Amino acid sequence: MLFSQSKFEEAEQLLIKSLTLNPANSSGHFNLANIYFNQVRNYYFSLFLPFFVIFYMLVIYGSYLEGKYENAIQYYKNLIDLNAKDAEAYQNLGII
Repeated sequence: MLFSQSKFEEAEQLLIKSLTLNPANSSGHFNLANIYFNQVRNYYFSLFLPFFVIFYMLVIYGSYLEGKYENAIQYYKNLIDLNAKDAEAYQNLGII
């Protein structure tokens, strides 16, 4: 519910707490990775379109916004470690 309301920080804290209690929760890893990914994506989409291309290229070539992409990548990898047959995790990891 918090995620759908774009309350990413609140959702992030709850998911981190959930993963602290149950590190094997593959849904938690997936959702936390999605939160990090969406935070960065929403930030760049909020910029003016001409500037979006410049900032997007910076992201691709290593200038990550507050480590959110690294976090997303790590949680997708954690999810794959927990469930190697999760096609959506591979798909999302591939589009980062």
